Amino acid sequence: MASFYPFNKDGQLAGRVPASLRAGAARQESEVRKQASPPTPSQLLHRALIAKENSSEDVLRIAGERLCELDANNCATAIHKAAQFCRRAGGAAKVSRDPRLHGVMDTAVPFTDSWSSRQLCHVAWSMAVLSMGGGGSLLA
Repeated sequence: MASFYPFNKDGQLAGRVPASLRAGAARQESEVRKQASPPTPSQLLHRALIAKENSSEDVLRIAGERLCELDANNCATAIHKAAQFCRRAGGAAKVSRDPRLHGVMDTAVPFTDSWSSRQLCHVAWSMAVLSMGGGGSLLA
């Protein structure tokens, strides 16, 4: 990978490099890495779930349509985003009864052991927001 940092023959930095040049080089190297490896289907699904213009209905629709493609991260994200968006717009009772949410939760059960503590906290918070004290199959 090409770098703009000026080094002499011994590998030592040849002088002070302006911060703007260092930042530009890092930015360019980051762009080269992004272009070299296109996003995976899981990453594309994750981006679709977290889009700012989504509503809880949109998140549940996306997750419901691609239920078999959800991995541990996307299950936790879908549950959390559905709760987050419905908290802003209201309608937690409607979302908590939605069969698509229950489908995502059923899909999430095998992944609970692989969730990070952050994901566990997000899902627990989501269940509290959605007033799902029983937790269904997630707490079983």
